[in-house]
Amino acid sequence: ETGNIVFIGELIHNPIYAELKRDDRFKEMTSQLNLHPEFLNSKKTRKPQQLLTIATNTKEILELDPQDIAFIEGDGNYSTVYWFDQSLLNKKILRITLKQIESQLLNYPYLYRCHKSYVIHIDEDTQLIGNAKNLFFENPFLFKKIPISRAKQSEVKNRILN
Repeated sequence: ETGNIVFIGELIHNPIYAELKRDDRFKEMTSQLNLHPEFLNSKKTRKPQQLLTIATNTKEILELDPQDIAFIEGDGNYSTVYWFDQSLLNKKILRITLKQIESQLLNYPYLYRCHKSYVIHIDEDTQLIGNAKNLFFENPFLFKKIPISRAKQSEVKNRILN
């Protein structure tokens, strides 16, 4: 029984299964288990829609509402942007460093660099888990825990509590 719930949770939150989520049988199964996307939507209040344009080194452009960004993961000269679109987690790999993306996000204080490899949407339904050595953001809508660097732990705790 527990294995089935874990597997369904993986299906719901992992962007690899985005095509499966559109299938009617999957929707029926998740609604029977009260896991239908309408039950899983974030409870955060949204501001009016804005448009963020992330321009890359290769003239590639990603346009989206910055409130939809779940997190951004950097890996050298590449960054992967994860965002929600109608309750589905999407991702796109861009040829741009995380530092360059961070400079384009200055007008959005809720998108916060919490680690050398991660920018997170700090106003999401996140909770802090772990201890002083290993602190993470955990969100029921994400498929992974986002680490917080030790140098930023006190600032993160202040921002979450305020």
